[in-house]
Amino acid sequence: MSIDFAWLRQQISIEELLRWMSWNPTQRRGDQLRGLCPFCQLPNDGYSSASHRSHEHCFSVNSSRNIFRCFRCNRSGNALKLWALYQRIDIHPAAWEIYNRLATSADTNIKQPTKASQPASKQATDKPATPPNWLKS
Repeated sequence: MSIDFAWLRQQISIEELLRWMSWNPTQRRGDQLRGLCPFCQLPNDGYSSASHRSHEHCFSVNSSRNIFRCFRCNRSGNALKLWALYQRIDIHPAAWEIYNRLATSADTNIKQPTKASQPASKQATDKPATPPNWLKS
């Protein structure tokens, strides 16, 4: 089975994933968040040299576009890639993990895609006895 990545990317916000990661921005300007990179952040040893301060805002998140980038380690991508990197797993298991977490979350209402939101070629092949639209086999 495979999962509809485009649909899942629409369901999850990068800010929600960052909350799951317990990441807190050090700076916020509109839809732009900045802070320490969760992948290359420096150890918290109490040392505050100029090199430490220069990396305080190296991780940038654009919440309206659901993308991230670290200007120190050069990792970048969308919300699914962020979760895959954080969990140190491939994108497919990461997508399933996000879906399962959303499906079991009491405060999240997952909207399954309608036939109108799928490409016309997919609509023509759907049969009444197929699995839900969000799950392709």
